[in-house]
Amino acid sequence: MQEYHIHNLDCPDCAAKLERDLNKLDYVKKAQINFSTSKLFLDTSDFEKV
Repeated sequence: MQEYHIHNLDCPDCAAKLERDLNKLDYVKKAQINFSTSKLFLDTSDFEKV
């Protein structure tokens, strides 16, 4: 699992939508966004596509 910092994440609803959309991608095993820390935790089968 990789950890990323998301810049300019201003809205909890936007974070939830981004998390939902990332989880719909075939090569994403799990995406989780922590809005309060602006961090994305991403587990994927193909990091080249991210």
